Amino acid sequence: MVLGVKFRDKSGESGKSKLTDTSPFLKLNYYFNENLMVYVGTYFTNLDSGTLKDYNNFGTPQNITILRSVPSSYSGIEPFAGFSLNSNYFDLNGNVGLTPKVNNGINSKFIYDIEGKLKTTNNKISIGLYQRPIRDSILSYVGTADPYSYKNWGRAVGTGVKASYEQSIDEKGSFVYTQASIEKIKGQDIQENTNINLIVLPKIFTGKLIGDKDYLGLFFLYSKYSKDQDCYYYGCGGYFSPKNMFIVAPMLEGFYFMNERFGIHYKVFLGGLLLKNNDKSSTDLAFDGYLGGVYMLRDNIFLNLAGEYRKTSKYSEIFTSAYLQYFFGKRYNITENDLLKLEKEIYKR
Repeated sequence: MVLGVKFRDKSGESGKSKLTDTSPFLKLNYYFNENLMVYVGTYFTNLDSGTLKDYNNFGTPQNITILRSVPSSYSGIEPFAGFSLNSNYFDLNGNVGLTPKVNNGINSKFIYDIEGKLKTTNNKISIGLYQRPIRDSILSYVGTADPYSYKNWGRAVGTGVKASYEQSIDEKGSFVYTQASIEKIKGQDIQENTNINLIVLPKIFTGKLIGDKDYLGLFFLYSKYSKDQDCYYYGCGGYFSPKNMFIVAPMLEGFYFMNERFGIHYKVFLGGLLLKNNDKSSTDLAFDGYLGGVYMLRDNIFLNLAGEYRKTSKYSEIFTSAYLQYFFGKRYNITENDLLKLEKEIYKR
């Protein structure tokens, strides 16, 4: 059983791209055996974007007369369920859920992520299908109200396919990882969009640079959208969607165990960012730092704490997660796998 809270704060223009998400959550896991696990849970989602100040670039301002105010916050339940089936030769993982039901006349969206992975001694190859919410603003996440009419629009979801390949280099965790995805993004009364993503990450074991086990890597990201939907007029999606984006960043990752009861996981990226929109290009420095720790309070209760900070000259974002984990059985120590699971749990799935 897991009980905790996830928090996210994204910078941006008040009432538009700014987003604060505070979501207490409850999750129940059940293990049939060491290979098969199922879970159910829900987020109690609370969203806030601040008060809209610029009505001239929002909704349908050509109608001139403002008929109603735009809500700055929404709350709703975000249920989810999933499973994990693992063996020596393959993994099969899946989860399903609903986006929050809020009082704005736009129905919740069904979301899912199903992935199969084949494994050999030195290789892993996976393919998956997914439908994900675009959690970039209140407009893209749950939808919003047009102040110049009585219409609502938004709540974007991306439906796509993804594939990855991982080549192991040694027995100490060094690898070369590649992932590609393509998705169609749709929503209520918003323009359809296409997104292509490519990630390449080689990572090499370096011994004890800082902690007990450290790695150096080089992170490559390419992302392309067919349309720029980072706007808030009626029909826009309200999410970051550059025509072309490149990131190249050296990476340091490591693990440190103070004793059998306490371990930490850290990861830092710092590199160059190139954005291209139409005929305009810009460069920037991008930073991403993550720190997570697991402490065994008792032999069946773990405290998990994690935080991540992302920063460029025009943007910042904070993710945090804190939760208690109760096991219906004894545990004797913290493992690297506990820390890797915590890193995944800092985000909503």
